[in-house]
Amino acid sequence: MLAVGAAAAANTAFLPWLPDLVDQELGGRGAINHAMHVAVLSAIFPLGGMIAAPFAGALADRYRFQLFLFFAVMALAVSTALTGATSLVVLYGLRAVAGLAFGAIVPLCLLVGHQVACDPHEKAGLFTILTASLFLGDFAGPLLAEGSARILPELPLLAVNRRPNGTPYRRAKGTPCKDRARLM
Repeated sequence: MLAVGAAAAANTAFLPWLPDLVDQELGGRGAINHAMHVAVLSAIFPLGGMIAAPFAGALADRYRFQLFLFFAVMALAVSTALTGATSLVVLYGLRAVAGLAFGAIVPLCLLVGHQVACDPHEKAGLFTILTASLFLGDFAGPLLAEGSARILPELPLLAVNRRPNGTPYRRAKGTPCKDRARLM
Protein backbone atom coordinates (compact mmCIF):
# COMPACT_ATOMS: atom_id res chain seq x y z
CA MET A 1 0.00 0.00 0.00
CA LEU A 2 2.77 2.40 0.96
CA ALA A 3 4.79 1.53 -2.15
CA VAL A 4 1.87 2.29 -4.47
CA GLY A 5 1.10 5.60 -2.76
CA ALA A 6 4.76 6.62 -2.74
CA ALA A 7 5.14 5.72 -6.40
CA ALA A 8 2.18 7.90 -7.36
CA ALA A 9 3.41 10.74 -5.13
CA ALA A 10 6.83 10.54 -6.79
CA ASN A 11 5.20 11.67 -10.01
CA THR A 12 2.86 14.38 -8.79
CA ALA A 13 5.26 15.85 -6.22
CA PHE A 14 7.64 17.02 -8.92
CA LEU A 15 5.04 18.28 -11.39
CA PRO A 16 4.87 21.78 -9.85
CA TRP A 17 8.67 22.07 -10.04
CA LEU A 18 9.16 20.90 -13.61
CA PRO A 19 8.76 24.41 -15.09
CA ASP A 20 11.42 25.74 -12.71
CA LEU A 21 13.77 22.85 -13.44
CA VAL A 22 13.39 23.52 -17.17
CA ASP A 23 13.90 27.27 -16.62
CA GLN A 24 17.13 26.66 -14.75
CA GLU A 25 18.50 24.53 -17.54
CA LEU A 26 17.33 26.62 -20.49
CA GLY A 27 17.80 30.02 -18.92
CA GLY A 28 16.56 32.70 -21.29
CA ARG A 29 17.68 30.93 -24.44
CA GLY A 30 14.89 28.38 -24.81
CA ALA A 31 11.63 30.13 -24.05
CA ILE A 32 9.98 28.73 -27.17
CA ASN A 33 10.74 25.14 -26.16
CA HIS A 34 9.90 25.62 -22.48
CA ALA A 35 6.29 24.43 -22.70
CA MET A 36 7.28 21.45 -24.84
CA HIS A 37 9.92 20.32 -22.33
CA VAL A 38 7.51 20.65 -19.40
CA ALA A 39 4.82 18.70 -21.27
CA VAL A 40 7.17 15.89 -22.30
CA LEU A 41 8.72 15.69 -18.81
CA SER A 42 5.21 15.45 -17.37
CA ALA A 43 4.18 12.74 -19.82
CA ILE A 44 7.31 10.60 -19.71
CA PHE A 45 6.56 9.24 -16.20
CA PRO A 46 3.16 7.70 -17.05
CA LEU A 47 4.54 6.57 -20.42
CA GLY A 48 7.30 4.67 -18.60
CA GLY A 49 4.70 3.13 -16.33
CA MET A 50 2.58 2.09 -19.27
CA ILE A 51 5.58 0.44 -20.94
CA ALA A 52 6.85 -1.33 -17.82
CA ALA A 53 3.57 -2.70 -16.44
CA PRO A 54 3.19 -5.64 -18.87
CA PHE A 55 6.84 -6.61 -18.46
CA ALA A 56 6.59 -6.50 -14.68
CA GLY A 57 4.03 -9.26 -14.69
CA ALA A 58 6.09 -11.43 -17.02
CA LEU A 59 9.24 -10.94 -14.97
CA ALA A 60 7.35 -11.63 -11.74
CA ASP A 61 6.32 -15.00 -13.16
CA ARG A 62 9.94 -15.94 -13.86
CA TYR A 63 11.79 -14.44 -10.92
CA ARG A 64 11.11 -13.74 -7.26
CA PHE A 65 8.71 -10.84 -7.42
CA GLN A 66 9.71 -9.64 -3.92
CA LEU A 67 13.24 -8.96 -5.11
CA PHE A 68 11.95 -7.33 -8.28
CA LEU A 69 9.62 -5.12 -6.21
CA PHE A 70 12.52 -4.13 -3.94
CA PHE A 71 14.67 -3.06 -6.91
CA ALA A 72 11.77 -1.16 -8.46
CA VAL A 73 11.22 0.78 -5.23
CA MET A 74 14.97 1.50 -4.99
CA ALA A 75 15.08 2.68 -8.61
CA LEU A 76 12.13 4.98 -7.94
CA ALA A 77 13.75 6.37 -4.77
CA VAL A 78 17.12 7.07 -6.41
CA SER A 79 15.70 8.54 -9.60
CA THR A 80 13.36 10.76 -7.61
CA ALA A 81 16.07 11.92 -5.19
CA LEU A 82 18.35 12.99 -8.05
CA THR A 83 15.65 14.88 -9.95
CA GLY A 84 16.58 18.35 -8.66
CA ALA A 85 20.30 18.04 -9.32
CA THR A 86 20.63 17.21 -12.98
CA SER A 87 20.82 18.60 -16.45
CA LEU A 88 17.75 18.58 -18.65
CA VAL A 89 18.93 15.52 -20.59
CA VAL A 90 19.50 13.54 -17.40
CA LEU A 91 16.18 14.78 -16.03
CA TYR A 92 14.45 13.12 -18.98
CA GLY A 93 16.22 9.87 -18.14
CA LEU A 94 15.41 10.09 -14.44
CA ARG A 95 11.74 10.75 -15.12
CA ALA A 96 11.70 7.75 -17.49
CA VAL A 97 13.39 5.48 -14.92
CA ALA A 98 10.94 6.64 -12.24
CA GLY A 99 8.04 5.91 -14.60
CA LEU A 100 9.38 2.46 -15.42
CA ALA A 101 9.74 1.75 -11.70
CA PHE A 102 6.19 2.99 -11.11
CA GLY A 103 4.97 0.65 -13.85
CA ALA A 104 6.61 -2.26 -12.04
CA ILE A 105 5.53 -1.32 -8.52
CA VAL A 106 1.79 -1.09 -9.12
CA PRO A 107 1.21 -4.52 -10.72
CA LEU A 108 3.63 -6.19 -8.31
CA CYS A 109 1.74 -4.74 -5.35
CA LEU A 110 -1.49 -6.00 -6.89
CA LEU A 111 0.17 -9.42 -7.17
CA VAL A 112 1.04 -9.29 -3.48
CA GLY A 113 -2.60 -8.43 -2.71
CA HIS A 114 -3.75 -11.34 -4.84
CA GLN A 115 -1.46 -13.77 -3.04
CA VAL A 116 -2.28 -12.52 0.45
CA ALA A 117 -6.07 -12.52 0.12
CA CYS A 118 -7.90 -15.78 0.66
CA ASP A 119 -11.37 -15.18 -0.77
CA PRO A 120 -12.79 -12.95 -3.54
CA HIS A 121 -14.25 -10.41 -1.10
CA GLU A 122 -10.90 -9.99 0.64
CA LYS A 123 -9.16 -9.61 -2.74
CA ALA A 124 -11.66 -6.98 -3.80
CA GLY A 125 -11.09 -5.10 -0.56
CA LEU A 126 -7.29 -5.21 -0.96
CA PHE A 127 -7.47 -4.10 -4.58
CA THR A 128 -9.73 -1.22 -3.53
CA ILE A 129 -7.26 -0.18 -0.84
CA LEU A 130 -4.35 -0.38 -3.28
CA THR A 131 -6.25 1.71 -5.83
CA ALA A 132 -7.16 4.24 -3.15
CA SER A 133 -3.46 4.37 -2.17
CA LEU A 134 -2.62 5.24 -5.76
CA PHE A 135 -5.05 8.15 -5.72
CA LEU A 136 -3.91 9.19 -2.26
CA GLY A 137 -0.35 9.39 -3.59
CA ASP A 138 -1.51 11.52 -6.52
CA PHE A 139 -3.32 13.80 -4.08
CA ALA A 140 -0.58 13.96 -1.45
CA GLY A 141 2.39 14.44 -3.81
CA PRO A 142 1.96 18.15 -4.54
CA LEU A 143 0.99 18.86 -0.93
CA LEU A 144 4.11 17.12 0.36
CA ALA A 145 6.21 19.00 -2.17
CA GLU A 146 4.90 22.40 -1.17
CA GLY A 147 5.05 21.59 2.53
CA SER A 148 8.64 20.42 2.31
CA ALA A 149 9.59 23.50 0.26
CA ARG A 150 8.23 25.73 3.01
CA ILE A 151 9.99 23.83 5.78
CA LEU A 152 13.27 23.17 3.92
CA PRO A 153 13.45 25.58 0.96
CA GLU A 154 17.00 24.55 0.14
CA LEU A 155 16.20 20.84 0.21
CA PRO A 156 12.62 20.26 -1.01
CA LEU A 157 11.42 16.67 -0.63
CA LEU A 158 14.90 15.93 0.70
CA ALA A 159 16.00 15.61 -2.92
CA VAL A 160 19.60 16.17 -3.87
CA ASN A 161 19.77 19.92 -4.31
CA ARG A 162 23.06 20.56 -6.08
CA ARG A 163 23.47 20.52 -9.80
CA PRO A 164 26.67 19.11 -11.31
CA ASN A 165 28.01 22.65 -11.74
CA GLY A 166 27.56 23.27 -8.00
CA THR A 167 24.63 25.69 -8.17
CA PRO A 168 21.78 24.98 -5.77
CA TYR A 169 18.30 24.09 -6.89
CA ARG A 170 15.78 26.78 -6.02
CA ARG A 171 12.03 26.13 -5.77
CA ALA A 172 10.81 29.14 -7.70
CA LYS A 173 11.82 32.51 -8.96
CA GLY A 174 11.29 35.16 -6.31
CA THR A 175 11.67 32.76 -3.36
CA PRO A 176 15.39 32.83 -2.65
CA CYS A 177 16.75 31.39 0.55
CA LYS A 178 16.92 34.80 2.22
CA ASP A 179 13.09 34.89 2.11
CA ARG A 180 12.81 31.64 4.09
CA ALA A 181 11.09 33.36 7.05
CA ARG A 182 8.43 34.77 4.73
CA LEU A 183 7.64 31.25 3.45
CA MET A 184 6.94 29.78 6.88
